[in-house]
Amino acid sequence: MQGVSCRFKNGVPKMQDQNTLQLVHGLHQAWDLEDLVRLGGWLKACSYYAARDLMQDACIVFCPHNYLLEHEGRGGGRLG
Repeated sequence: MQGVSCRFKNGVPKMQDQNTLQLVHGLHQAWDLEDLVRLGGWLKACSYYAARDLMQDACIVFCPHNYLLEHEGRGGGRLG
């Protein structure tokens, strides 16, 4: 199945950087998962992959403490 991919993942560039979200889509405050899911549905883009890309350039990422404990316990995550 070469050349076949998820059409929602293909839409991620429409929402993968902070400037695009602020200037084009009007998300000027801190975004939560519901904001990204809503926008992803409207743009036909995967909010999961968009969030992963956005997280790479983020200065602060808020998440529940149990996520950190579970994530670190699995050997993942880089805190710094």
